[in-house]
Amino acid sequence: MSASDDNSHDTGNRSILTRGWITLFGAVLGAVLIFGNEILVARFLGVPLYGLYALAMLTARIAETVSLFGLRSGLMHFLPVYHSEKRTSDAVGAVLAGLLLPFLLGLASTAIIWNAAPWIAREILGQPSSSPYLQLFALPIPLMCMTEMLGVTTRGFGRAELYVIIRNLTPPVSYMALLLMLIASDGDPLAVARAFGTAQLIATIVGLAIVIRLMRKELTWTRPSFRFAEIYRYSFPIMLNTLLYTMMAASDILMLSNMQGAAEAGIYRACIQFRPAFDMAVLAFNAAAIHLYPILHREKRQEELEQSYDTVIRMTSAVSCGLFVLVLLSRSDILGLLGPEFPAGATAMLFLLIGFLLQGCIGSAGILLVVTGYQKYETFAALVGVLVNIGLNLFLIPSYGIAGAGVATAAALLVLNIMRIRFASSYLKLATLRSHVFRSLAISAAVVVLVYPLAQLLGFEDGNGLVAMFVRSALATTLLLLGFWRFGPKSDT
Repeated sequence: MSASDDNSHDTGNRSILTRGWITLFGAVLGAVLIFGNEILVARFLGVPLYGLYALAMLTARIAETVSLFGLRSGLMHFLPVYHSEKRTSDAVGAVLAGLLLPFLLGLASTAIIWNAAPWIAREILGQPSSSPYLQLFALPIPLMCMTEMLGVTTRGFGRAELYVIIRNLTPPVSYMALLLMLIASDGDPLAVARAFGTAQLIATIVGLAIVIRLMRKELTWTRPSFRFAEIYRYSFPIMLNTLLYTMMAASDILMLSNMQGAAEAGIYRACIQFRPAFDMAVLAFNAAAIHLYPILHREKRQEELEQSYDTVIRMTSAVSCGLFVLVLLSRSDILGLLGPEFPAGATAMLFLLIGFLLQGCIGSAGILLVVTGYQKYETFAALVGVLVNIGLNLFLIPSYGIAGAGVATAAALLVLNIMRIRFASSYLKLATLRSHVFRSLAISAAVVVLVYPLAQLLGFEDGNGLVAMFVRSALATTLLLLGFWRFGPKSDT
């Protein structure tokens, strides 16, 4: 089968859906493991120390974002094209270029944070006692970068399920095992950071083994052709995009820490732990098609691009709406798993869930803009979103605390995604707000309207413990499945 025939076959809806569901299953499992780790850490550390943990982890994630240099999307833009056109030397060079710079920048980030930790803790975070956590969480930054880029490499070859193994499953499984040993031995709270670093090392080793085997299968080794300037020039604006996304998430916690204290920041971090579930729903189905987008756009196959994108957005909106309903109906009970202080964030989570739902239904447009070469418009949209978020946080946090931060994030995500719709329509001639999005929203709203008063009437409403949560979730899941089976979204193309 020729490369063009293979690419044409991959554009089929069934192929995208199969890869998407496999990836989603693994990603959801990863999200459950990650939240399980948050429960273990929060209960082991308690709210005040968990707040310091949250600030240190946030700092490490920001450094990781900068160190990756936008090469997640940059590699996804070039590698599928090089591979499909059998440009083996360019493909090998792209992979090596994608691994080298993030690792070196990660090492530099580790050195900077390690030495500047006391100043960062005192002047930026407003929590001097977070300094030891900052130093320890700085150590695995190069490994975090390597794990991510190794996973992205597999996606560039159309093997999104391998990304799930490398990035979504291996780190949290390893981390959970180490946390359980730490808790059983009643270890030092700072050992949580060492456990996290060890989990990243294990994931890096697994990722290297998988990528080496994959490249041996997909490519005949040849002397690499390094196109550093081309790849890095494309990736730098994307790094700015990703940094802006991270700033949008980070500004809430940083400002809460300075204005309200570490405990408020810790509770808010617990609330935003549900965002990865929505992001994974988007990424799972986009990962199944993301290697096709640059090829279809490059070859001006607009109809196939429409079909592929339609399949993706149809599924991401349905899954995101289902997640929204299940978490919305059990906010207090879910937060209570982390400890008795955490349900105080239930109101903030309500607003956050609205923002995450918008991201799930529309956020794929941002991915499409980036991988098809319109990343500067995504950068502008992200910048506006950050400014809206910071401005509203300054106004709302002093009076409303974590609930105000939740409103700020929801508003910023609304603005960001409205701009994405506009840019995708203008520059890709692609309708991103499709009828099946509204159908999914309507089904989800109907389920909430039915389940919420019934739970109140029969005494299994939110806040009544795990048994009530299980009954409520089972009822909502049944109604959601029936609703999507009978009235679910159909293809617009």
